[in-house]
Amino acid sequence: MDNRSSSHSMEMPVSYSFYSKVLYGKLREDVREILSTLCKYKDVDIVTNVVFVDYVHLIVVLPPKLSISNFKGYLKGKSTLMIYDKCR
Repeated sequence: MDNRSSSHSMEMPVSYSFYSKVLYGKLREDVREILSTLCKYKDVDIVTNVVFVDYVHLIVVLPPKLSISNFKGYLKGKSTLMIYDKCR
């Protein structure tokens, strides 16, 4: 992770209500991979990516061009669709 003078660093819990308490095994690895891929698309550095049983805990460093709320909406929306596609 390179040093950026004007970047945002934030802690972001992400929960998927329809997958409540089912993030086990292969799905857990899929969620981690999907979130990493989506962060790479937006040039976001992941400091911590921990998938718990009922939610995901991320610490990310955002570039200044992204707002926190827009990125969180993008991440939750796209990851939900990608998880749904993998589980069908």
